Amino acid sequence: MLFICSCGTSRPCTEAGDLRGIPEIKGDKKCFQRKNAEGRYVNDGTFRQVHRNGKPAIEGEFKMGEKNGLWSIYDEDGKKTAEKYYVNGVERQVPLPKD
Repeated sequence: MLFICSCGTSRPCTEAGDLRGIPEIKGDKKCFQRKNAEGRYVNDGTFRQVHRNGKPAIEGEFKMGEKNGLWSIYDEDGKKTAEKYYVNGVERQVPLPKD
């Protein structure tokens, strides 16, 4: 069962997943959550945050509360400024595209 973080029974996106290494940005956050084995709500799936002007700020994926895959960070104009790659919450080098 998945929940949008604005749901009353879930936790705020910032409390249900590790956002260390990602800049703090003022703006709306959207995430999906599910209960883990201990019954706590954790972020699981797409995470998106927008700047107050509606432009994208952060996009990434959570896997049971841990950052996973490619995370993109954007400036207030919507221009991508950084990419980070995570495997089970640990930052790794961004994989190079395959030829």
